[in-house]
Amino acid sequence: MNSSSTSTEVGNIALAASFVVLAAALGYRYIGLPPVIIVGGSGLIGLSRLVDFLFEEADTARNHFAVVPLDCGGA
Repeated sequence: MNSSSTSTEVGNIALAASFVVLAAALGYRYIGLPPVIIVGGSGLIGLSRLVDFLFEEADTARNHFAVVPLDCGGA
């Protein structure tokens, strides 16, 4: 990973984090606590996945999980 792409990745993470904080703060100001929990919680999960994705090594094999629907056993 070269210096240019690293600085771009760090900039993207900073921009995403600032958006999450701003959205949660404005939601709290105008609506109340539920937007902070919803936006903040999903934003933290998204940011952690973004950081994990951007900084994982190219030669490291990782397991990526997918959500699949469960068969309810219809007739």
